[in-house]
Amino acid sequence: MIEFISSQILFYISIIFLLFVPGYFFMLAVWGKENGFSSIEKTVLSFGSSVIIVDFLMLIMGRLDIPLSKVSIAGSVFLFSALSLSLCLIRKKIGAFRKNESEPKKTGFSYFQTIAIISILFLTVFIKTAYLTNTVFPTSTDLGHHMYWSKVITDTEKLPTYEESDVIASGEGYTISEPEAIADFIIGEHLIFAAISSLSGADFVSAFPSLILFIINIASVLAVFALALEIFRKYPQGVNIAIAVLFFIGPIYALSSPQAKFVSGGVIGNMFGNFFIPLALLFFIKALREKKSVLLATAMFIVLGLAFTHHLSTFIFIFSLAFTFLLFCIFNFKNLFSHIKDWLRLLFSPWVLGVLAFGIAMVFLVHTPSYLNPSAVDTAVGTPSKSTRTGLTFSQLTSTAGQARMIFGLLGLAILLFSKEHKKYGSAFILGWAVALFVMSLKPSLLYVDIPSNRIASYIIFPLAILSGFALIRIFEWTKNSLSHQSLLINPSYIIVMFFIFAVFLTQGGFTDNSSSLSHGGNTQSAIQTFHASGYLADFADKEKDVVLKDHNYLTADAWIKLYFMNGYNYPFSRGFFKRYEDPIKVREQCTLQMISFPSSTEAKKCFDGTGTNFLMVHPQFDGTQFRKTRNFWQVYSSNELTIFHKPQ
Repeated sequence: MIEFISSQILFYISIIFLLFVPGYFFMLAVWGKENGFSSIEKTVLSFGSSVIIVDFLMLIMGRLDIPLSKVSIAGSVFLFSALSLSLCLIRKKIGAFRKNESEPKKTGFSYFQTIAIISILFLTVFIKTAYLTNTVFPTSTDLGHHMYWSKVITDTEKLPTYEESDVIASGEGYTISEPEAIADFIIGEHLIFAAISSLSGADFVSAFPSLILFIINIASVLAVFALALEIFRKYPQGVNIAIAVLFFIGPIYALSSPQAKFVSGGVIGNMFGNFFIPLALLFFIKALREKKSVLLATAMFIVLGLAFTHHLSTFIFIFSLAFTFLLFCIFNFKNLFSHIKDWLRLLFSPWVLGVLAFGIAMVFLVHTPSYLNPSAVDTAVGTPSKSTRTGLTFSQLTSTAGQARMIFGLLGLAILLFSKEHKKYGSAFILGWAVALFVMSLKPSLLYVDIPSNRIASYIIFPLAILSGFALIRIFEWTKNSLSHQSLLINPSYIIVMFFIFAVFLTQGGFTDNSSSLSHGGNTQSAIQTFHASGYLADFADKEKDVVLKDHNYLTADAWIKLYFMNGYNYPFSRGFFKRYEDPIKVREQCTLQMISFPSSTEAKKCFDGTGTNFLMVHPQFDGTQFRKTRNFWQVYSSNELTIFHKPQ
């Protein structure tokens, strides 16, 4: 009991130390204690910059061949924090903070606004926690793949080399290829999990990865709230708009993608992207409004961290920024020259040039992201190559975003577009963000985007939530003002009744979605059997001689099996989904299908001989019969959910 309590204390201390401490001291070094940021802005900036700083520290140590051990990780974070604090004290002594302070907040929250914010956040956390209670156990395929690479870092104390072997044809037979590089993973997705595991000793096959993703998800909600406060800061109802945004991004559709479902699903890159994008936009808007180069440098530092974390999110951010620039130029064409002068003054400042120099050094001298190779670029850019990349229908996009958010979001977009506020920086950024995602989701061919459309569409909920909150409060304002204008053709009381009926109807849709998403029971027991069987086989299998093949169709949490062997990303090999073997565009190897589905066939025998496969992990009900019918396989392990067969050589 004492050991469990101490391990939990160490785990939470590690989270605070890695996810908040370096970012907080970084913030002190740049702005000082009296920086004008709100508590919410300080929280999300501390969290976001901490993740980026830990990633960069580990990348630099890896480049210098310093082992990524518990001591080196903790020591580097402590040293960075101490240096940041020292720099803070020095800069305070020479009076450097006065010129870098952000514009102070003039108003806070009223009593009722504070109650509303706390209530919405509590409801958001409650709904997400209720869902994750039955889904937090490590069963997700994506999360299993990611945690393999994080475990590689903790086991080897080195940065991973992203490569895999595969079954290939060799003459008339088959063999296992030499490891080849893969560009599917980005280093920033794995470093922070490896750091937390190294310091706390937390096992990857546990709830800890999902807990970290849950923290990221809550941080993204707070980042969107902070962004809404900044966008509508000078509006008479700005705080109320931000609270409405918090409601649309919090409890409404709280479980849909990319929220709690992405937490349990282990979609790490999207989770980080949906946090860093609004955080970067927040500081871009603050920098342009206040004309402070240090704020622009901070925004660019966040984008640099995003670039080392997730390529799709970076790709979307670039398009959003491009659309924002285009719209702002159109809206402010008459005064464009004066704005350009302000932008150039900010860009060619020591702060911004310093971040650019640091970014160039990181990319070319420390670590080049895997997606910057030509083949990876060709995969994401060009004419859509598959039906899943040609764009969604509007109905499909509405289903992804949620009906309430889509309707109110489109209303907000139209209201903002035709209002006098559309010329402002905040309006241009939210409009550019939303329009870019609409085009990329519905008509990707217009931008030569060759990425699965449903993945892009999952990003649209955040700009739609902001536009929805804006529309809701604006409609409420118009309805309220109509009470004092009896000359209107429509009766004011009728408007009020219809508005609230409409709002309640759409809000109910979000909670209905939450209700339908709640799991009545997890598959924890099945996963435990998978882990037990994996540990059993890993204990006596010879990693140099034995080759294991598992099934992905019927086994629970099969992606986590590789964490017990740690013998390569594709070890054990896997029989994938059946439709994978019928792909008319890309010819797939058939060995992994033949060796499990038809183990006695001539083709399967060639596969067994060529690959040396001698252990098979399958579901006893769906795939046990074909092995029991022949004497060529011995059953060496059996449970209700998984059976292991051995093929003597």
